[in-house]
Amino acid sequence: MLLAVFNLAGTFYVTDDTCTHGPGSLSQGEIDGDIVECDFHAGCFHIPTGRVESPPCMIPVQTYAVHIIDGQVCIEREPRPLAKQA
Repeated sequence: MLLAVFNLAGTFYVTDDTCTHGPGSLSQGEIDGDIVECDFHAGCFHIPTGRVESPPCMIPVQTYAVHIIDGQVCIEREPRPLAKQA
């Protein structure tokens, strides 16, 4: 399992690194605010929730709870429930 770790204004978020639409890497994508654009087909996800923000993606990306312990980013093993789409 590959994960992408994002630091948005000092708050850490973790998602699966692989886009749900294809082989793109979210950690290699462009970030605009709290949205990451996949580097493969340019689909976008909301980093904090994993919600799909634009096509061609249709399935949310998994997110993981993060805790900062003694200055280290600790990631829970089990993913959060998938974001509901509007």
